[in-house]
Amino acid sequence: MLKVHILDRCGECSGESMVFVGMDMDQNGQPFKRYRACGQCAGSGLKPRWVSLRELADLLGAEELRSAEQVLEVLLPVMHEQKKQEALMARLNERLQVLHNHPELGEQMID
Repeated sequence: MLKVHILDRCGECSGESMVFVGMDMDQNGQPFKRYRACGQCAGSGLKPRWVSLRELADLLGAEELRSAEQVLEVLLPVMHEQKKQEALMARLNERLQVLHNHPELGEQMID
């Protein structure tokens, strides 16, 4: 299954990057709210996660789905080429293993 790495809104701080700690008093006796950086997202408001293409389409919505389809049109041929290269490397490794186990075959190929 193909998955995509995205940055989603942090669940701890709801994407606000800061978490309410409590109330405090300033030097004039006025109350104010005290915040700290979110420990889950380190104050960015974002949390990385992996989603399936179906989840990505749901997140993007119908309008941006066309853009996602265009991205897939570019990615799928690249992925197909990568699979072909992996298969070729596997065959090459098999042949190298045979030559390693039977060095006389390599000598016959050179002649």
